[in-house]
Amino acid sequence: MTNSPATPPQSSRPAWLTTRLITAVGLAILAVIFIVTNQGTVRVQILVWAVNSPLWALILVLLVVGIAIGSLFPWLKSRKKN
Repeated sequence: MTNSPATPPQSSRPAWLTTRLITAVGLAILAVIFIVTNQGTVRVQILVWAVNSPLWALILVLLVVGIAIGSLFPWLKSRKKN
């Protein structure tokens, strides 16, 4: 018996084709489909201001606001118990 170091299995896909890239492309495709299917205009009223905008733009703004709140207040995230 010889002690040869274990070699990692060779992947059949190119080095630049990572899981992160595949996920990003998949999410981008879903985002385009979402935008195309949500072209309708909605009216949003906040106190005395009223805005007409596409539904996808409103959801995008709410997503950005949610990300901003999550990054500004990280203690609001659930904490892992050790």
